Amino acid sequence: MRVYKQMVRSKRELLTELGFITWRTRQEITELLTTIAKRVSEIRFENIVHSIITSDMSPSEVVRYLTFIEIPMREVN
Repeated sequence: MRVYKQMVRSKRELLTELGFITWRTRQEITELLTTIAKRVSEIRFENIVHSIITSDMSPSEVVRYLTFIEIPMREVN
């Protein structure tokens, strides 16, 4: 449980530094990243964040992208 929280925090900080997250979208992005990190492998999570970093998305487009991303619906312990 602690591992995904650390991943989410570090990736959120990275995206904030790069300008993909604003204070307005920060909470929503955190919730979306947490949900995704719980459900996918670490490599898949890294790939999702990498696709954001290499794009030219605005903060609102990042929220939309993370909202509609395909993630499996497996149970989390």
